[in-house]
Amino acid sequence: MSYLDTGGRNPQECLGDWLTKTLQDQGIKELRLQTGYFSLNGASLLMPILGRFAKADCTTKILIGSNDGCTLKNDVVGLLQFMGIPRANGHLGIVSFAGAYFHPKTYHVCRQDGTEAAFVGSANLTSAGLTLNVEAGITLDSRDGDPPHQLSQIAVAIDAWFNDQRDGLTLVTGIGVLNELASRGVLAIVPPPKLAESSKGEGGASSGDARPRLKPIFSLPPVEQVRISSGAASATEVPDLPEEALQEDSEDIVVEVASPAPAQDGTYQAFLMTLQKTDVGVGQVTKGASRRSPEIFIPLAARDTDPDFWGWQAQFAKDIAKPGKMDRPGVKMRIGTAIIDVNMMTWPDKSDFRLRSEHLRSTGSIGDILYMERSDGKSGFTYYVEVIPQNSARYAQYLKHCINHTKNSKKLWGYI
Repeated sequence: MSYLDTGGRNPQECLGDWLTKTLQDQGIKELRLQTGYFSLNGASLLMPILGRFAKADCTTKILIGSNDGCTLKNDVVGLLQFMGIPRANGHLGIVSFAGAYFHPKTYHVCRQDGTEAAFVGSANLTSAGLTLNVEAGITLDSRDGDPPHQLSQIAVAIDAWFNDQRDGLTLVTGIGVLNELASRGVLAIVPPPKLAESSKGEGGASSGDARPRLKPIFSLPPVEQVRISSGAASATEVPDLPEEALQEDSEDIVVEVASPAPAQDGTYQAFLMTLQKTDVGVGQVTKGASRRSPEIFIPLAARDTDPDFWGWQAQFAKDIAKPGKMDRPGVKMRIGTAIIDVNMMTWPDKSDFRLRSEHLRSTGSIGDILYMERSDGKSGFTYYVEVIPQNSARYAQYLKHCINHTKNSKKLWGYI
């Protein structure tokens, strides 16, 4: 048994160093861990073994907390895909409570020779927990004479969550589960706004604060390119956070970071737009007048910013009856529990791009935010859609990404 403490800023006493050395052993056959806070960057050291375990279907059991709904859905999507879920021996769970935190930090491996090793301490599986914060913990290894029964207790405690299906646990079997958790606010779509007084500077310290700022004592490898979100059409690399943002696992302060940049080919994962009267109104209602078609209007500039997001022009066909008009009919979209057909259409000469669906048009109100996210189509829909009401807790988080204006309209839009 060894005691590790990064208060002395010794790189060899941080969780990152322990994971690096421990996971190099090719004899490891089982991996278990539970962490109160999680980021995909923090899990970068696990990627080689997760890839190996996914191919061999080795036992992998991971529990992640989403305390106050701050765990990013995209980070969990990346982990899900690295783990190769669904598979028989791969298990991933999200734990979240109202009024309490899921807070354990334990990491456990079993080897082919029957020996076990573990880390138990304060460090979360985040960039900050592995490289920056002052953390403490103990390591155990039956190869070094530590009691096997104590090491086994760690594995049993993690297994119990999956075996007992405890309250607060959601088993993640695919993208659809993560979409549902995001719709309920258990997972975050974008980083929540920083919870700090306006008089404070970065990291919660006042502008005149003379307290020292820690620097990372360990470097994490970059996360490989993974397909983020619900099977976005192109790979999106998870960006490294700036040094100031390495404090992401603080229980009291959630660091605000800028919107993620597009992938190298210029594509994004989700589209957001504020709805206006033309999108949610019914048009003419007087007797003898034609009622306007149920359409939501997307600015051409938004379509042209990321054509691949909309399938433009590859998945559109010419409307022979209306020269210049292009259609993409019957696009499957999930909104709530329903999967609906939406017709996409665009008229270059009318300078607009439209989504035609009575169900979609009738869902929102003026000022609400339309959120559209691409899916891989495996669950029977091409886009996951939400309408974020103005009075909802998440509205401000989404609105800050609607940074583009529309000529002669109050409509705002953006991508993330």
